[in-house]
Amino acid sequence: MELWQWLPIALSAAVGLAWTGAIVWATFDVLNAPLSTTARPLWILVLWAFPVVGLAIWLYARSSHDISR
Repeated sequence: MELWQWLPIALSAAVGLAWTGAIVWATFDVLNAPLSTTARPLWILVLWAFPVVGLAIWLYARSSHDISR
């Protein structure tokens, strides 16, 4: 394979690694957030079951929680 043929593979790997990192960061953010014992596992389940929607909702919910502090 030539170098240009590896570019989509490398790009996909980088995006996948960044996305996984964002989900892991959000998981630790949920664990450190002042939430009830029921809400934490539910948020983590949403983040890992629906990563795109879950991360978007968590970032929105987190920003509204940070503003109200």
